[in-house]
Amino acid sequence: YQCFAPTRLDRIRLTVFIVSDMMVLCIMPLHFFGLLGMPLIYLQGITLVFILLSLVSTVLFLFKRLSLVGAINLLCIGGQCIQTFRIVLLSLHPEWANSDVMTENLLISFLTLFVLVIAAIPKSPILVTALELPTIAFAHFAPSSGQTLCNSHLFLIFSSIQVFCCLMAVVSQYALSRLQQER
Repeated sequence: YQCFAPTRLDRIRLTVFIVSDMMVLCIMPLHFFGLLGMPLIYLQGITLVFILLSLVSTVLFLFKRLSLVGAINLLCIGGQCIQTFRIVLLSLHPEWANSDVMTENLLISFLTLFVLVIAAIPKSPILVTALELPTIAFAHFAPSSGQTLCNSHLFLIFSSIQVFCCLMAVVSQYALSRLQQER
């Protein structure tokens, strides 16, 4: 454990990375069994890409091709790009899903940001929020058929949570850097 994480902050990051990886590898395959999401081949393909991304980030980290921060960034930013694609796809094809499926996907996107905040990864929460806010807005405003999977309540809740969580990340990063300067 200490060969991968020599400092306290690194041990926290490693723990967050392992738990995040386990979440992806234990929960995402439920989509293939019809327990999550819609059992459509397109959406299951996107889920498979997410699982592969998780495995690749882990292998690259274990073989020291990526730093711990790099592996977390690959998992989170790559995962956010995948979720952005999935949410846009669901918004363009509302017949493929329902509001529960949209809520699941918005929650996964939020968890991506939350992992970055807990792991104290600098700058990445801002990037993830910059990807997520237009995605939520698109999901809410773009559907031309009049059928939206992201109603006003979901839009307000998830966009507010994203902004406040990103603010929390910026404030905690500032406090962490001040603390390190004092030492």
